[in-house]
Amino acid sequence: MLYHTNPNWFNYIFSNNMNVGLINFWTNRNANNPRSKLNIETESVFLFKVYGEVAGCGRYIREEDLTIPEMWDKYKRGNGADTVSQLEEMLHTTSINSSINNNTRLRCYILDQAVRFKSTIPLKSIGISPYMVVQYFDVNLSTKLQGQC
Repeated sequence: MLYHTNPNWFNYIFSNNMNVGLINFWTNRNANNPRSKLNIETESVFLFKVYGEVAGCGRYIREEDLTIPEMWDKYKRGNGADTVSQLEEMLHTTSINSSINNNTRLRCYILDQAVRFKSTIPLKSIGISPYMVVQYFDVNLSTKLQGQC
């Protein structure tokens, strides 16, 4: 799975020595949106797409539907922010859904073993359009990247 990644979230996770175990790769999509449900197996490779390049990866553990307060209570800085207010601001500034509030259930992808690649991988070099937001990939690509993930 390749997923468009908020650069602020990505930089926070990897600039703050986030050795917290589980991290919350949140989306700003309402949990009721069927497009937010992933069709991948537990422990699959989850790639972070930042600015048209694969910048890192993690291991997919599960999906959770959480409110902002639940996200913060469960994952704290593993949400990619120092405070719940910063998390709320990130969600609101990246969302096309202006109705997000503390009662909105958002889709969260829970990951572990996250790593930042030493060198990013341009999407074009692996045959994927840089404009792709979400991309499932075949076993061959997953195998190629296993050395880094």
